[in-house]
Amino acid sequence: NLDQTVGVSTSSSMGYVALRVNSNEVGVSSSSPNYLAKFQVNSLDRFTILNDGTTAIGTTTASARFSIQNAYGSSTPLFDIASTTSAGFATSSVFRVNANGYVGIGSTTPTATLVVQGTSTAPTLPVFAVASSTGEQLFNVLANGNVGVGTTAPAYKLTVDSSATSI
Repeated sequence: NLDQTVGVSTSSSMGYVALRVNSNEVGVSSSSPNYLAKFQVNSLDRFTILNDGTTAIGTTTASARFSIQNAYGSSTPLFDIASTTSAGFATSSVFRVNANGYVGIGSTTPTATLVVQGTSTAPTLPVFAVASSTGEQLFNVLANGNVGVGTTAPAYKLTVDSSATSI
């Protein structure tokens, strides 16, 4: 009967199906409580899929379709994408969002809202570029610190290449 609650190794189940070992829970539900699946470790919510399909990590109250929540200032990043070796071990973070909201591209320790850190030691390769919808590079910052507007090869700290008569 779908209206019955089933629990395995638990004194009170979480929904239609619940498994509890000590304080670790895995649950599958329908309408009450308000989640389809919930995973807990030591009574802390780790991963929840709410009835509306919203997914939450670190909370049961998602503020968007996909929410990740962590304590502000925590040393654990909210989100991290890393490259790996052929053996599958993470070697370097390529995109990270820290708990304080700072975003690092090529940096694991961003010190501002957005930090883009190039990995090239070649001074003439771009670290950051802005391109048009056709792929034409409009703005470039090279590894040597030179900035180019309208050029991909700035020769000075600021190089502006424009067909306009005034800048």
